[in-house]
Amino acid sequence: MGRTEWCIYGGGSVCGSAGSQRGQRSAKLYRCPRCPFLSRYPNHLARHAHTHSKDKPHGCPHCSYTSSHLDNLKRHLRVHTGEKPYRCVSCSYACGNLANLRRHERIHSGAKPFHCSVCGYSCNQSMNLKRHMLRHTGEKPYACNECSYTTGHWDNYKRHQRKHGHNTDTWDKHMPMDGLSWGKDAMSSQG
Repeated sequence: MGRTEWCIYGGGSVCGSAGSQRGQRSAKLYRCPRCPFLSRYPNHLARHAHTHSKDKPHGCPHCSYTSSHLDNLKRHLRVHTGEKPYRCVSCSYACGNLANLRRHERIHSGAKPFHCSVCGYSCNQSMNLKRHMLRHTGEKPYACNECSYTTGHWDNYKRHQRKHGHNTDTWDKHMPMDGLSWGKDAMSSQG
């Protein structure tokens, strides 16, 4: 109970707040001081805070994945076991993650909860909206280290890198590979 949690009131001011009862929903929004995470539940903020810790004691026995939360490791293990406990009631789709099922269900419902603030575009996945917004900003975060090519799309960047002879099959867009980097950091480090 003695720990400090961060909250934000509707007016936008941030304050420290003494922890409330576990599972108790608050009118306050609890904000992570290190990222945009918000929750009405102080215990959710406490759980989230572990994601910023370098301490990740739960390791996958099959690969290098580690997590600060056992639940995340259990969900990850489905990648290796092939278990798909979440099934769509409208088709044969099945997956190992409830969030993926909810995203898939929007295909059937036609729901498009993500809206562009600049134009009338709407879509059913936040990733598609982020990609769409690049049209308005002109941002091209993926920059080739070997030539002047830049793009806003990861798939186009990988396709381009194959022209330079790189095998991009295992590349993860969040983790630079083979000494290559991309985006604004890559451009500024080239001097």
